[in-house]
Amino acid sequence: MEQKNEAIKHAVERILAMRPSKTDPYGSYTGRPVDPKEKPVQDADDL
Repeated sequence: MEQKNEAIKHAVERILAMRPSKTDPYGSYTGRPVDPKEKPVQDADDL
């Protein structure tokens, strides 16, 4: 179980360390906008 938790922890750390996507500058798909202070907005066509 501890090994699984470590694997999950490392996966989460890799995801959090990812840079914003150049093809998704507003972060509406990835949730990682170019400006980290900006909150992504989801509209009807994102659903």
